[in-house]
Amino acid sequence: MRRSHLLALGTLLALAAGVAVAWHALLTAPPAPVVEVSSESAASARSKIQSLDAAKGRAAQSRQPILVAQTFTDSELSSMANEQARARNLPFSNLLLHATAAGAVEAQATVQVAGQDVPVLLEVVPTVTVDSQAVSRLVLNVTRVQVGSVPLPGPLTDEVTRSVRRSLDVGLVPPGFRDVQVEVGNGRITIRGVAVPTG
Repeated sequence: MRRSHLLALGTLLALAAGVAVAWHALLTAPPAPVVEVSSESAASARSKIQSLDAAKGRAAQSRQPILVAQTFTDSELSSMANEQARARNLPFSNLLLHATAAGAVEAQATVQVAGQDVPVLLEVVPTVTVDSQAVSRLVLNVTRVQVGSVPLPGPLTDEVTRSVRRSLDVGLVPPGFRDVQVEVGNGRITIRGVAVPTG
């Protein structure tokens, strides 16, 4: 009888340890990039987006294409993404975006799950697609999703990806641009393109 009790106790302790390790992995966030989020940074990003939009107006007036370029910092992008998440009632908070030298954007956020703040880590690669009229569009491809230090399975990744795209769709490239290029560097994303005259 004693041996079966010891075996049961050992099994229970191993199970408890496994649950504790799994719970810790879910709640342990990878190191966050150092990014300051502020209303001033969001305003700066909006101003840069407005200048891109204004280039379309200048192109229409002059009937000449206008080359444009704007560089957005991690702070500007993070601040705008947080505003978008709040405005669209998305389940993310504390979004921090960091453009890496590898050409990707690492995003870290907090999601409420069963009353707990759970850290989520994402990797997003911005790419440009061109439609049949040669108009460029910026697309955000989510290449990795983790909750804490655990990668998510496919269906959950798809749902998180949809929410992430909505919060990160900050309109960096307004419609009506051609030959758009995106350069992702350490702490910065530069958008270059041509505002084309319309009409």
